[in-house]
Amino acid sequence: MANFNITGTQTLLSGSNYFWLAYDVTAGATNGNLLDGECVSITVGSPQTPTVTMPSGSRTIVGPMAGNYNVGAAQTFPNFATITEAVSNLNSRGVSAAVTVTLLDATYNVGTGESFPLTINEITGASATNTISIKPATGVTSAISGSSNYSIYFEWVAGL
Repeated sequence: MANFNITGTQTLLSGSNYFWLAYDVTAGATNGNLLDGECVSITVGSPQTPTVTMPSGSRTIVGPMAGNYNVGAAQTFPNFATITEAVSNLNSRGVSAAVTVTLLDATYNVGTGESFPLTINEITGASATNTISIKPATGVTSAISGSSNYSIYFEWVAGL
């Protein structure tokens, strides 16, 4: 934890004034750690305490995906509750090693929290070595069902 001061000469308007705090996270930051901030004092003439000093919310540090991940209703970070969440992470984070996404539940549909269509983009870091597998757990028969105004199909395009 660190304290820091911000100085400036911005004229404040009457009513509400909003301030944003931005973080610059180094590439070697530890995955799973949280970023959070609070403001305990503002000096405008004399020290003032904001109405809300510790706003809700935080951000979890995540890097490229690698290894095994489970998908199921009871799963939490670093695993996923829905396939939608797993695909979103693959699309945004990419991979740095082979990834296996294991489906633990029998049913995945709108009622279980899925958002269709599920779109898997070209995944940063994927290769002949850094493969991505999505499969049901041993002994589980998983069904993914949804509706669309268009055809529902699976297409896998591998670029090597």
